[in-house]
Amino acid sequence: ILKGQLSDIDVQVREAAPLSLGILGTEAARVEVAAQARRPEDRVRELAMRGLACDGAEALVPFAGDQSPRVRAEAARCLRRRPGAAAARLLHDLLTDKSIEVQAAAVQTVYDWPEALATPLLLEALAGSAFKTRQSALKQLEQRHGGGVAFPLLAGPQERALRVRQLMREWEIPDSAVARARELSQAASPQLDDARLADLREKLEWSAERGGQEPPSEIAAWSGELTPTDLPLVERLLSTSSAQQADVLLHRVLPRFSPAYDALARMENADVALRRSAASELARIGQSVSPTPEMCRRLELLLKTEQDALVWRFAMQAISHDLSDGASRLALLALNSQWPDLRTLGCEYVGRHGQSDQAAWLLPLLYDSNPGVQLAAIAAAGRCRNPLVLDGLKAHGDQAALKGLRPLLTESQGQLQVAVVTAMSRLGDPQAMQELVRLSLDVNSTSRQEFVQIMGESGQTRFVESLVRLVWTEPNQHVRQAALASLKKLVPAAEQPAKLPQARNATEAVEIWVAWWEDWQSRRAPAEASAVRK
Repeated sequence: ILKGQLSDIDVQVREAAPLSLGILGTEAARVEVAAQARRPEDRVRELAMRGLACDGAEALVPFAGDQSPRVRAEAARCLRRRPGAAAARLLHDLLTDKSIEVQAAAVQTVYDWPEALATPLLLEALAGSAFKTRQSALKQLEQRHGGGVAFPLLAGPQERALRVRQLMREWEIPDSAVARARELSQAASPQLDDARLADLREKLEWSAERGGQEPPSEIAAWSGELTPTDLPLVERLLSTSSAQQADVLLHRVLPRFSPAYDALARMENADVALRRSAASELARIGQSVSPTPEMCRRLELLLKTEQDALVWRFAMQAISHDLSDGASRLALLALNSQWPDLRTLGCEYVGRHGQSDQAAWLLPLLYDSNPGVQLAAIAAAGRCRNPLVLDGLKAHGDQAALKGLRPLLTESQGQLQVAVVTAMSRLGDPQAMQELVRLSLDVNSTSRQEFVQIMGESGQTRFVESLVRLVWTEPNQHVRQAALASLKKLVPAAEQPAKLPQARNATEAVEIWVAWWEDWQSRRAPAEASAVRK
């Protein structure tokens, strides 16, 4: 009969059925109530709490984390006539629920509970619950203790926890009875951070409810307690805030204690001179402290509509030392800019950090119409340590083919050719390395010196033999000195000639290097012959 009432046409009959099944208490009745508690409809699960509660608080524990605040609130209300240790443990969790409705239900539930069970829970609420919940808890405590109880309702979690512990001593309540207060009174407690975050979220919601029109003095009162060390906490709040709440944080809270966020807020000004000044300040800050991911996200949003190249330049300087995902997104934004100087800045960022996964970003710019951008892209490609840039990408689906550096090796000349040879040699490309050796024999000594230096900066030990031969025959002392310097760069210190430090001049250094090379060759030949025989 009761099972049939669950689908009765009369709403009152239908909603009374779960409680009736719980009171019946048979195995079949319990199974049916449990099935109702698993239904997707919030109202059905809410009513099922009444039936489950007949089996005690333990039956409601799984629903303390239900997705619906209505279900969690009903679970709290169902404990009103079932005081006990298990019920107290469940209410302990619900007192800090993210829903004010659930917190309020938990406080109201203990109204008729015995003093020994109710007071510790009410003190827990004073330490860690929302403001309205704290008000209700304080009112109950005053009723129970026959008078006013001095308590800083508007204070932060740590100050409230310290006052709660003081009350516990006055009322002779053991520390173990109000564990949250003990935890929140400790400065390094993770729970304190969570409580402060909840406290800030509540204050932020008050501001947002007023449409951001909360008097400046009120915002100043609670945001004035924040310090630069609280930045990670406030940014956690920012990442989960609504647009209206984020606006309050970005313009009325964060700028009060974070110079970087103050600069970001000023970058929204319509006056380009003020935006430049703010971006310049952000660049200065970025030289000593990398911007946080939230700062990068904010900066990216601002730069998407920024039309001033100087503001952009300062912004890129702000992230120049940072390799976070946010900074990389800004660099990609710069690489795709309509302005050549910004594309150049993007290339310089990629080249500075040399990340192989960013090499593909450079492929379209290897053939950029602007010579400065093209040279910057080629230089960055050589530092990304990704051979992808040598031959590019083949066409795939809707993606057109993207040429790499190789066509430029034979098509280019002058400064462009040098840049291509340098980049490809850094990546160990045999064709480019052979071309660099050929260029090092140029009739112009200044050019020879440049190419010899490029060999040393390439990091490729295959240039050692060419450098030894060149240094032996090179007539120009400047080229010879450059070749000797490149040899020292390419040969590890432990493998360099033992007598090299004793060289009194370049001529002796050349002789030592040549002797070292001949000795190395003589030792290598038998080893290679032995390997062939095997």
